[in-house]
Amino acid sequence: MKNDLQSNPALFKIVILFTCFMLVLLYNRTKAAAYLPDAKELSVSFKQSGNETGISRNALTGKPAELCLNSIQKK
Repeated sequence: MKNDLQSNPALFKIVILFTCFMLVLLYNRTKAAAYLPDAKELSVSFKQSGNETGISRNALTGKPAELCLNSIQKK
């Protein structure tokens, strides 16, 4: 007695295609997570007094961080 996947080749191909697609998504997500900093590792604070804005950065790791600021006037 055959099950439904063996008797219907189109359904079998769809299941295999979906499984492969999900495996690729899972693989990419785990690879990308290695490059993203943990939310607890980095904090950036902005403090404004008058016309000046102070920026402070705290990190638990010694990894360098880059902060790019742009104004509306592109300065």
